[in-house]
Amino acid sequence: MGEKLRAALPGEVKLQQELLNLLREGKREEHRRLLKLKRLVDGPSEKLDDLLGYLEENWNGIYGSKNLESKVGAKEVLVVGSGGIEKNIDLMLCRRFKGRGMSWSRAGAQNLLKLRLLRYDRKDWNAYWRRRVN
Repeated sequence: MGEKLRAALPGEVKLQQELLNLLREGKREEHRRLLKLKRLVDGPSEKLDDLLGYLEENWNGIYGSKNLESKVGAKEVLVVGSGGIEKNIDLMLCRRFKGRGMSWSRAGAQNLLKLRLLRYDRKDWNAYWRRRVN
């Protein structure tokens, strides 16, 4: 997120920090208002528009662990970033689907993904094959 802010607002360190603080606090409307005000003052900016669009599409996932604090005790919230999830995506999808000389239709990729996910739960995997064989 910091990279996107720096790209859209180069040299405006104070504003970048304020926007990050609003993000962390979950203050969506204030964040949006500040960025739109910046666009009005400075005029149109493709990078600023990209940032606004990105935030609209991904708001719920940004600092998502903060949303958990109200549902569980703050001491239980250990999620700090998406590194673990990104690594799982790499292991589950990318390495298999991006092998040399491979190409996939959307339907084929979906089918293979279902099998790969099923394989990680031995009980479900065995039940699946029992149904297929019988």
